[in-house]
Amino acid sequence: MIGRKIYAYQTVQSTNTIAAQLAAMKAPEGTLVIAEHQTRGRGRLGREWHSPEKVGLYCSLILYPKIHPTQAPGISLMTAVALAETINSYDDIDVKIKWPNDVLISGMKAAGILTELSAELDRVEYVIVGVGVNLNQKRSDFPPELRETATSVRIGTKEKVNRREFLQRFLRNFEKEYFVFRKSGLKEARKSLLRYSALLNQEIKLKMGRKTITGTVIDIDALGRLVLDTREGIIPFNAGEVSTH
Repeated sequence: MIGRKIYAYQTVQSTNTIAAQLAAMKAPEGTLVIAEHQTRGRGRLGREWHSPEKVGLYCSLILYPKIHPTQAPGISLMTAVALAETINSYDDIDVKIKWPNDVLISGMKAAGILTELSAELDRVEYVIVGVGVNLNQKRSDFPPELRETATSVRIGTKEKVNRREFLQRFLRNFEKEYFVFRKSGLKEARKSLLRYSALLNQEIKLKMGRKTITGTVIDIDALGRLVLDTREGIIPFNAGEVSTH
């Protein structure tokens, strides 16, 4: 089901934008939009995702999960597990998931997920899962401002990655995780999520608008919320910007 219908482009502004247009026209579930290059690739909080040509994976998937909107954050985390498993299949490297949507190699960002949805109060109409993975970038390929924080699978494994093979592995892992998610939510993926977590048992700062909460991460719950042990008690959070320093 996942990836059986594919729309492939050389250059687009954003694969998520095209996928949303297709979802509004009822494209089949699992439809994949993929591009060699994005001119306006997007990350969380309106940030740009650096998308140079022919070295990364830039794609979006269309889903129609029968879930309540409160369960939607679990899709980003489920996708992160699928990505972590895919990267880990290449080599025994230090792959971690940073809540809510980043995959790290040796503590540096290698992949990001942008989930966008159309929903009513009690149901989700569709979900677009955008994925950006740094695959074959060398250190010099990153802009100077990203060289200290970004990495690629090639840098992590010290080998060039076959991008088509990586996509195939990812789609297989994603389909497996998504089928389980549709049946039981984040319950099963949560086990892998905690195993891969870069934040578990770490003291962090969580910024939400003008407010910053300090606490120790003790769990990621079944709704995908980050659970912190704070001075005010144990509190789950749906969203926020995490820093560990």
